[in-house]
Amino acid sequence: MAKKRGVKFLLPIDAVEADEIRAGANVRNTSRLSPQHGISDGWQAVDIGAATIALYQEEIAKAETILWNGPLGVSKFQSSARGRLRSREALAQSGATTTIGGWRFCDCGE
Repeated sequence: MAKKRGVKFLLPIDAVEADEIRAGANVRNTSRLSPQHGISDGWQAVDIGAATIALYQEEIAKAETILWNGPLGVSKFQSSARGRLRSREALAQSGATTTIGGWRFCDCGE
């Protein structure tokens, strides 16, 4: 539907995955996400990966208006906060009109 209407709709192209949702869990980066290769069996996506962060930063820099609903990743753990923190920095540096909703602020301590 987005393509039909000429709207750019970005989805993660890589991710950080964890073997469970808890402080100190084992985490690792996925290579590339695709319809053929998703999150590994027995693991869960907890944050966006480095390639997705770069993609989102590039798009944020070009944006005039940004609507952001909720954090990227599992917001209560530092190990899954990088995507959210880097995207938040990009928002602060952009000249876009930004509205953020559904956000839970935390110190992200583990």
